[in-house]
Parts: sequence; structure tokens; C-alpha cells
Amino acid sequence: MSNTSILIADDDQVVLTMISTVLQDAGYNVTEATNGPDAVELGFEVKPDLAVLDICMPGMDGIEVARELREQAGVYT
Repeated sequence: MSNTSILIADDDQVVLTMISTVLQDAGYNVTEATNGPDAVELGFEVKPDLAVLDICMPGMDGIEVARELREQAGVYT
């Protein structure tokens, strides 16, 4: 099992579930968010090793989330 933590943020539940399932089956620890503000909050809380972000999400787009996570949590997106 991997200790690598991945944050996935997408407002499309089908896409979110598909990516999450594949990564969990590969042994990664996955945290899911369905909008930008939740992704930022979870990113600060979980401090994932990697974030996979949808560009167009409600509340805050993926680019803004990436900026926040890089500046505040040191996450590579």
C-alpha cells in the first residue's frame, strides 16, 4: 500500500468516482472534493502529495485552487 495522498476535485460526480476508484485500486489514499472551496479546505487539512483539479468548478476554478494550495500548503498540482 502506498502512503501517497491525492486530492481529486471535480464537480462531475461520474468523473470524480472513476478517477478516485482507479487511484484507490492502485493503492493511493484519495480525498475527494466537488467544488473549489472544499478542495482548498481539504488540501489544507490533508496536505496531499498531489492534487488533480478540474478547471471549471463551482465557487473557485481549478487554477485558483492550485494557486492557493501551492502557496499555502506546498501541494504540487
